[in-house]
Amino acid sequence: MLEALSLLVRRPTCQALVVVGGALLAGACDEYGGGGDPPLPVNSNAFGYGSSLAALIDPSVRGSAVTDGQVVQVTGVRVVHIDTFDETGQGRVGNVFLADAWAQPGPYHAVLAFAPVYSPPSYRAIPGDVVDASGTFDEFLPPAGQPQRFLPELVRPTLVARFDEVGGPLRPVSIPLSDLTKYETGRPWLSTLVTLENVSILELELNPTGRARIRLNAGTGLEPADLPTITNELFDLSNSGLSFEVGQTIRRVTGMVTLFGNFSVAPRSKADIEL
Repeated sequence: MLEALSLLVRRPTCQALVVVGGALLAGACDEYGGGGDPPLPVNSNAFGYGSSLAALIDPSVRGSAVTDGQVVQVTGVRVVHIDTFDETGQGRVGNVFLADAWAQPGPYHAVLAFAPVYSPPSYRAIPGDVVDASGTFDEFLPPAGQPQRFLPELVRPTLVARFDEVGGPLRPVSIPLSDLTKYETGRPWLSTLVTLENVSILELELNPTGRARIRLNAGTGLEPADLPTITNELFDLSNSGLSFEVGQTIRRVTGMVTLFGNFSVAPRSKADIEL
């Protein structure tokens, strides 16, 4: 019996061997010679073949392919920052800023992942990780009265690790303050890590126990809603130990571009502000 089995296994034309009631039966195999699933194709793109963030957000690329509320899958996106600071004391932490990992930081290459979950559940992303994300693409509308100023988000996406940090520390994009005075010029930088240089303080609203912001002098003739700000969304700006005064020039400030009425730059830590 063992000899017969050996001969069957070595035959060049494949047969599947099945034991039924103690008897050895032969059946046809598939064309791959094993009776199992066919071999998976090799994925030559390390970043995957899902959508890029630019394809979802850039109006010149997006067209009508993606609609508000549609479930999308993006692959090869980099974790830029994770919000761990609860500025309102209401437990609102955990949002993740993502950027296309395959390209240098640029316009329309970033998005905010709102309330993400992780797969497997034990995985926790850290800045620099490259992940795949699937979730609902949402154009979030901020306060009433500004219906055209929406914030692109991935709502409750699932983040799956693809590989560890790639390309070294992420370099911020240096942009002029004027880009953040109009929605048309600020929108490409939403959720992007940027740097502003030599900006002056117009007004201080530092609150040690809640939301805080520093209004920046962006020129005359602007409505209050068009004045860019520095906010405490991502770290404790009010209790940072830094000293701010009206009229003072901030040599350099780096942070994530956010939108809630005004465009803002949200520093990630004290190190992001150079007076």
